[in-house]
Formats: sequence, structure tokens, C-alpha cells
Amino acid sequence: MFKSRKKRKNKKILKKIFKEQDKQLSKSNKILDKRNKSVQLFNEAHKIEKLGNLDKALSMYRKNIRLYGDLHFNTDHYKRPAIILEKMGRFQEALDICEEALSLPIEHRKTRSNFDREFKPRRNRLIKKAKT
Repeated sequence: MFKSRKKRKNKKILKKIFKEQDKQLSKSNKILDKRNKSVQLFNEAHKIEKLGNLDKALSMYRKNIRLYGDLHFNTDHYKRPAIILEKMGRFQEALDICEEALSLPIEHRKTRSNFDREFKPRRNRLIKKAKT
């Protein structure tokens, strides 16, 4: 009788553990799915940019940031629209993207360093261009 209660208790514990693992797995899969969609959208925008359709590429880059910007921190996702806006002479908008990139809540030191190295000089250059 004692063993039977112990088995039931163990089964309950295992069910709880498996349920929690399923939740975590589901959550991880959703994040991975969003990241994959983000990369796909970025790559499509990059192809369109290479073909010379800057307005459409810019729109897609901005959509990518709006939908997936908080999922992973990749400098290219912010750099490409800033570059396009700078090419178009829209310095304040490019500056706004740089400021957004620099204000991301990045905790990983190497990633933070990459963003600082990429966007601080670009921001300073755009500030000068925006004043002229």
C-alpha cells in the first residue's frame, strides 16, 4: 500500500515536470519561429535593397524591427535601414534608428560592444550631417 502511494506521488511529480518542460519547449519553439521569420524578412529586404528598390527595402527593414526587434540583437537589422536613410539624405530618421539601436536593453557585453562600435560613430556622423 505504501509503495502504491509513493508511485502515485512520483507519477504526479513526473507529470508536473513533463508539463513544465513542454511549456518551456513550446515557448522556445515560438521564439525560434519568430527569429527564423525575422531572418527571412531581413534577407528578403536585403535582396530588394540590392536590386535598388530602397523604399520597399526600407519598409521591410522597419517592419522587421517593429515585429522582431526585441527578439535578437543583430547590428545589421538596424544598420541597413540607417544606411538607406543616410543615402536618401534623411539624416534625422537615420539618427533615430541609431539612437534606438543604442538604447536596446542588451546585457551581453560583447553584443553591447558591437552595437556601440557600430552605432556611436554613425550617430556622431549623422548629427553633423543633420545640422548642415
